[in-house]
Amino acid sequence: MLQIILIILAAWVGLALLALPVVVLFGGVWRRADAETGRQHRERRARSTAATASIRYAPRRASQA
Repeated sequence: MLQIILIILAAWVGLALLALPVVVLFGGVWRRADAETGRQHRERRARSTAATASIRYAPRRASQA
């Protein structure tokens, strides 16, 4: 019985060691993707704010009536 438990435990440890490089690799990819998305979001928000400000605070033109 103890041998079966040890074999199962060793199998889990082996699987964890095999999966570790994959997790680290994809973790780096996801972190980079999140950073890129965050940068794009900040840029888009800055452009949106600038566009809104230019519309909101633009001097009023006299209507050509």
